[in-house]
Amino acid sequence: LLVGSVPTVRALMAYGGTPTGGVAYAQAANLYAERFAPDVRVYCMVIPTSTEFYVPERALNSTRRQAPTIENIYAHLDAQVTAVDLIAVLAAHTDEDIYLRTDHHWAPLGAYYAAEAFARAADVPFHSLDDYDSHVVHGFVGSMYGYSHDIAVKESPEDFVYYTPRTHYTTTYIDYTIDENYHI
Repeated sequence: LLVGSVPTVRALMAYGGTPTGGVAYAQAANLYAERFAPDVRVYCMVIPTSTEFYVPERALNSTRRQAPTIENIYAHLDAQVTAVDLIAVLAAHTDEDIYLRTDHHWAPLGAYYAAEAFARAADVPFHSLDDYDSHVVHGFVGSMYGYSHDIAVKESPEDFVYYTPRTHYTTTYIDYTIDENYHI
C-alpha cells in the first residue's frame, strides 16, 4: 500500500492476521516461562508494524488491524509472562519518525520508545534519549522499494536517523542451550 506522494511516500505492508491469531505464539512464551521458572522472568512484547498506525481509513479493506491479534496474544499469556503492550506507547509518537517510510522496519526512534516501555515493565534503569548522539544517513531507500518496485518509493528517500550511547555500558546475560523439546 502506498500512502502520499513523492517525495514523502510511505509504503505499508498489508497485514493478513486475524483477531483470533497468535495463540501458538502465546503458548510458546508460556512454555518458556514454565521451563525457565523461577530463575528467569519472561516478557512478551509484540511489535506492531507501521500499517497499524498509518493506513488511511479508505485503505482498510486492503489490510487488517493488528491490535486485535496482539490483544488476543496477551489474553492467552499465563500470569508469569509479562505483556508489554506497545500500541498506546507508539500511538503517542506517530507524529515522529518512529517507522521508516520506505522500509518495513521501524525506525530506531520507535525502537527506543519500545525499549523504554520494556525497561519500565522490567523495572530496569533506562537512559534518556538526551544521553545518545544522533547520526543521520541521508538518501535512505529501504526494503519496500525492493518489494514493490514502485518508482514513487525510490523517489522518496528519507533520512535514516540512529543513535549511539555517550556513556559506557555493560550487558549481563546467561547463555542457555535449548533442545527441540524446549529443555534447557
